[in-house]
Amino acid sequence: MFFSHERPRPHQKEMIGDVYKCVSERKHLLVHAPTGIGKTAAVLSPAITYALEENKAVFFLTPKISQHKIAVDEIKALAEKNKLQFTAADIVGRKYTCVDPILEAADHHSFYEICARRRKNEACQYYNNAKGNTKRQKDAAGLALQKIMENYGTVKSNNELVQECAEFKYGGKKHALCAYETAMQIARQSSVIVCDYFHVLYPHIAGAFMKKVGKKLEDSIIIVDEAQNASERIRSILSHSLAPFTLKRAIKEAGLLKSPLKKKLEKLKRDTEALAKKEPQVIKQNALPTWDEDDLEELKALGNDYLETTNRMRSACLAIHSFLSMWPVESQEYLRMSNARGVHHNCMDAGVATGGILKEAHSVIAMSGTLTPLEMYKDLLGFEEERTEMRQYESPFPRENRVNIISDSVTTRYAKRSDEQYQKIAGEVTKVVDTVPGNVAVFFPSYRVMREVLFNFKPNKPVYSQKERSTPTQAAQLLAQFRESRHFGAVLCAVAGGSFAEGIDYPGRDLMAAVVVGVPLAEWGLETQALVEYYEYKFGAGWNYGYLYPAMNRAIQAAGRVIRNEDDRGAIVFLDERFKWANYAKCFPQDMDLVLTRDPAYCVGEFFKQ
Repeated sequence: MFFSHERPRPHQKEMIGDVYKCVSERKHLLVHAPTGIGKTAAVLSPAITYALEENKAVFFLTPKISQHKIAVDEIKALAEKNKLQFTAADIVGRKYTCVDPILEAADHHSFYEICARRRKNEACQYYNNAKGNTKRQKDAAGLALQKIMENYGTVKSNNELVQECAEFKYGGKKHALCAYETAMQIARQSSVIVCDYFHVLYPHIAGAFMKKVGKKLEDSIIIVDEAQNASERIRSILSHSLAPFTLKRAIKEAGLLKSPLKKKLEKLKRDTEALAKKEPQVIKQNALPTWDEDDLEELKALGNDYLETTNRMRSACLAIHSFLSMWPVESQEYLRMSNARGVHHNCMDAGVATGGILKEAHSVIAMSGTLTPLEMYKDLLGFEEERTEMRQYESPFPRENRVNIISDSVTTRYAKRSDEQYQKIAGEVTKVVDTVPGNVAVFFPSYRVMREVLFNFKPNKPVYSQKERSTPTQAAQLLAQFRESRHFGAVLCAVAGGSFAEGIDYPGRDLMAAVVVGVPLAEWGLETQALVEYYEYKFGAGWNYGYLYPAMNRAIQAAGRVIRNEDDRGAIVFLDERFKWANYAKCFPQDMDLVLTRDPAYCVGEFFKQ
């Protein structure tokens, strides 16, 4: 077995064996593996070993571009330690690798239309240099790729490749290449490809993508990282919305180009606005005026003409075209609804996208540190019963380095919310925070609850609060201030399920404790209700799958920020009586060793005295 380290960690060896057994038997595997096991190494090691033996391809899928680096670094280390000769590619969407500075401002829909038009008209010099249209261009592109590969090694990150393509020289002159086309050509030679969910799990893209990289699903081992988010992410990709302000922009575009579609767009805007003024409701297809195929083609052409005529980088007509193209899709897996934000065509079943892929693929491994209960994720992602194994591993970190506490002294249950309850919560959180000798994060179920509690929150530490509509820059500044306070201690107040509660590491003294206030249930509304009803119809578990379990996943994700490596010590407090209820408690990983108390501050204080 090829492995990148001297020896496996506790429980990692077991996971490696389970993965290899599944891929060799053409089975799927769902894995709950806590932080510290080394999931990436434990899955890539057996997957690459088998793929190189049996001439298969490995796809490592992540939900975010920022998460590619972990896989890329592991692939490099594996190849170097074992002196392996294979190639791997790191691929992100065409928009995020474009070396043309003019297209940076383009929105999603407009970028791809502009890019496609330029390539079709042979007007993109970067595409011509990397792929080519004429024989001369193709010959030059082949030589350029050959030069790139001379110093490529096993794998380069997408950032490294984009920089190299932007600065590429040919014959002593700058000859910038399209980084996306270059990456795709490297992928054709690769045994391992790191890419995003939508490349392989989104049917409208997957077929063309697999053909372009020269791979077949039946010969592919697909690894889905951070799989707890996969179902929601796929449903989001398959969902579309139409807002009145987008239609307003489209009408202006149509007016500028004197298009006869302006009247149809005005009618569509009136109907959408009328629906938006009503109470949220389920609607039928005929709630919006019908657009035939000719109208849709004309709308798409109008968007393209607008971009070309004005040299703008965004067209509302293209966004509306995308929505109207999906609107006629008639299926029980989709919900048509309207609310104050506009009209929506929402996918409720990720299996619409993943079902066919799971049937065809050689093997799929879905993994996460918070993939409990495993049965739910098997159902939501459409894994086949007869081909699917499920495994849950214990944390390799010393149990004495952590304490996990449930306190049933308060609750954020809607029926019990009151000024008195908020004051009580604030008091409990204050006592815990003041007991911790360092940084503490307090995660709330919503901004509203956070505001109510903070009104009575008076700790002996500086408090940094997440803002509801903060920009990424503002969020980064807030996080930096909190980290800088680690030597004397501060409090970070944020919402569970938000950017501070998932996907961020707080190593060492950056975070010594976390308090999860209340169960972060989704806001109960028409969409949540429809999801619960659909899951009840399909799985007989609507309330759990559509409402309760996702909330517990958010709570456990937030709590997981505290212990990130074997040297970390920390305390976690789940502050709500519901966390001890059977339906909620079954979602906790088996090795959490939960302590039930009505005095969490005392337990936390005793832990830090040790």
